[in-house]
Amino acid sequence: MQRLQSYHWPGNVRELRSVLEGAVAQASEGGTIHARDLHLSDNLSGVVPDRPVSLKLEDVEEWAIRHAMEQANHVKAQAARILGINRDTLHQKLKKYGIEQGE
Repeated sequence: MQRLQSYHWPGNVRELRSVLEGAVAQASEGGTIHARDLHLSDNLSGVVPDRPVSLKLEDVEEWAIRHAMEQANHVKAQAARILGINRDTLHQKLKKYGIEQGE
């Protein structure tokens, strides 16, 4: 519980759900979930992790958007170019995933 509470959740409830589902699937020792089963990065700074939390399409998309926004210094037009989508589509996806511009 301490590990879950101290983690900086850069995503939203979808990220928490994905982490918990993965932990349940990989739980060791008779189904008990341990901190090592959570696969959370130790990076609490809010920096985008090196990989998505899972290979679910929504998790990969959210990770790619966060990564592109970071690379583009949160300039939406530049992030959209990195992603190969138009700015309006990026704006919709930022809203969908609850990603703030300065995040």
